[in-house]
Order: sequence, then structure tokens, then C-alpha cells
Amino acid sequence: MILLEYDEHGFSVTHNGLCVIKHTRAAPCAYVGRGVEAVVAYRGNFDIQDRLEERIGLGDFSIGDDGEAYRVTLTSAQGMSMTLALSEDSGRLVIKPSLIVSPLIAGGPEGPRPAGSAPAVPNRFWFRLSAEPGESVFGGGEQFSHFNLRGRRFPLWTSEQGVGRNKNTRVTWEADVADKAGGDYWWTFFPQPTFASSRHYWLHADCPAYAVFDFTQDGFHELEFWALPESLTVGSAATMLELATDVSDYFGR
Repeated sequence: MILLEYDEHGFSVTHNGLCVIKHTRAAPCAYVGRGVEAVVAYRGNFDIQDRLEERIGLGDFSIGDDGEAYRVTLTSAQGMSMTLALSEDSGRLVIKPSLIVSPLIAGGPEGPRPAGSAPAVPNRFWFRLSAEPGESVFGGGEQFSHFNLRGRRFPLWTSEQGVGRNKNTRVTWEADVADKAGGDYWWTFFPQPTFASSRHYWLHADCPAYAVFDFTQDGFHELEFWALPESLTVGSAATMLELATDVSDYFGR
């Protein structure tokens, strides 16, 4: 069951008694922006850098219901808009974001937008989920350095494992100097944009692009994507064992 509560200051989304999203105009649940990446590959190892040019919070909101899904439209003063369609499928919450691009942003019949008239079409997206102090988080695919991901940022990108799991160690430094082969704590053959929480829910993002799952904050988890996800699916259960069962129900065994 989806419960959407709101007033003039913000809204919250609760599913099966679990608060998934909290949004206020001052602390939005979604951001859009633009970045220019520099990715260098060498024998299966990657150096990934991102020059972030802008990040815009979508603080203003309006809420509608078309009978099949709640539709939350988030907007910014700069003219950016995104709709979150909230529905249920097999007892799970499904959030489908869609970007609303105005003619000013995309460029109208007269050609490209004038310089400085509006921000360009975003290629970076951030979503915030409710979190609690003391909550533990697991997943991210096959992660070798840490079982509980809380307190850390985990880029999700397939690469060679590299030598070592800590850039501050001598063996990793030597491998970097000799052959650009020093590993890091998040390097893995099999990342996956999925995690489970000790609050008895799991989330999967349907997005094949580079992502970073940031679990460093007490009050929220922030998921960054370099493309707009097709959907975010959230499942919940009474126990962690039932939660694991629901995850494998979704992905297959």
C-alpha cells in the first residue's frame, strides 16, 4: 500500500508502513545536473573523473493521481522538471522518473537556446531515500572490501580487481606506478545497483549507466546516476530472511 502525505512544505512516501522518501522544498528528494566525464581505460582498469558543472535541487512540487499511479512533479526555479510516477507491482513500490524538457532548455524552432537563458539538458541525476542512524546497508553486487556499506560511497562500475584494496598502501602504490594496476575498495567484476537495508527493504535501480551509491549520511541515502533510471523498485518484508526471498523472487533463482 502506498501512502502519500503532503502539505505546502513537502511530502512523504510510505510503502507498507516504511517511509521511503521525505521531500521538502529546502531538502529535495531529487536533483539534476550536468557533468563532463573523463574516463581512461588501461587493461581493464579505469580512472574515472567527473567535472560537475551544475547541480540543481527540484524543490517545488505538485501532486496528481491518474487512477493508475500517483504523479509527483518536481520543479526548480531554473525551469527543470521531473515527474515521479508511483505505483505498485506484485506488492512492490515502483518509482518511474521522467524528465520534462521545456523548449527553452532543449532549443525551440528558432534553434539552440540563447547562452545563459536556461540550464542545458541534464546528464546527472541524484535521488535521496530516507535513512536512519544505525541503519545497515548491504549489496552493491559483489563487493569484497566491506559487508556493511553504510558510511561509504560505492561507485558501481565493472573493472579488473586491481592489486590491493586501499590506495594508501605501499603495494597498491607500487602497482599504480608500475602498471596503473592498483585497486581500490570498490573495484569489482560484478557491481549491481541493488541494496538491502536492515530496515527490511531492498531497492533495485534499472539503469545500466555509471552510478554511485552514497551511504555516508545519517538522514538519507543518495543514489547518483549518469543516465535517468528507467525505474526504482522497492520491496519490503517482515524479516531479513523474507527480504532475501523477495529479492530472489524478483531476480530469479
